[in-house]
Order: sequence, then structure tokens, then C-alpha cells
Amino acid sequence: MTVLGRCLAILAVVSVMVTTGPRLSSAQSAAPPDLRTALEGTWELVEWHVDGQVLKPPQIHGRWSNRDGVVMVLFHRTLPDRQDTSTGYGVYQMTTDTWGYRYDYMENTSRPASGPPTVTVAPPGPMRSFRVVRAPGKIVLDGANEDRREYEGPYFTLMQRGQVVRRWRRVS
Repeated sequence: MTVLGRCLAILAVVSVMVTTGPRLSSAQSAAPPDLRTALEGTWELVEWHVDGQVLKPPQIHGRWSNRDGVVMVLFHRTLPDRQDTSTGYGVYQMTTDTWGYRYDYMENTSRPASGPPTVTVAPPGPMRSFRVVRAPGKIVLDGANEDRREYEGPYFTLMQRGQVVRRWRRVS
């Protein structure tokens, strides 16, 4: 099965699990509507900063989605020596002052230019918490160890240690 085929199969399973799994709606209902509007939706990957390069489609593609207490992510990149794909899902919670999420499942596949792929599945992670900061025209989520997310207009930017890692554009 190709990496893309494997990702599509995983997303199909995740979709069933998401629609039948537990909800965290009580935590979301505590968040103000404007915060939910800014942080809930689906974004497509438009930039991936890695090893001093800025990768863009078609070299990369992916989606990030927050809806009804469920977080889902899929991203893929093609490098000269390999292809990397990550898929995951979990839960998120938000209040007026905080946003947090964790992955209940995360699978990473690395396929070298020659040879078999390596697949790793991470154990469920801890809840990662962020402080909500309202700045003019944007919402910033500040986390531990300089982990930061900025939601500004149609863009969501993931930053770590002051450096842009990935940038996403809202699609819904």
C-alpha cells in the first residue's frame, strides 16, 4: 500500500472514531464564541520550514482541523532522500483563557528513496496547555518551552523556540 493510500485508510478509520467517540463539548461551551470562531475550523498546510528551507506545495501538503473537541492532523513532505507522513487525532479543550490538546494516536511514516518505510506509532501524549493571549488582529496561544501558535486572519502559524515551523491557511 502506498503512503498516500495508508494515510487515506487511517483518515477513514479516524473519521469513524471521531464521529462515534467522546466529546468535550462542555469545555468548548465555556469559551467565548469569537475565540471558538478563531480556533475551530480546518487549515491546509502552505509552508513547512525545515533545515533552513521553506517547503511549499506540491513538495508538502496537509490538513489541521479542530472541531467539536476533536483535533486531527495529516501532513506530508517530499525531500530528495525521503518522504515523511504524519497522521494523528486526539482531543482539545478551550476556555476563555486556555486552549489545550493531546494526540491519542500519532503515526509517523518515513520512506527513504530506496528501501522499506519506517512506521512509528507514538503512545498517547499528555495534554499540552496554552495561555490565550488576545493581540490586535490575532489570537496567540503561548505554551511551555516557547511553543506558540498564532491565529491571524486566514493563517495559523506554529512556532517553536521563536522559529516558524509550519504555516497553515484556513479552508473552512
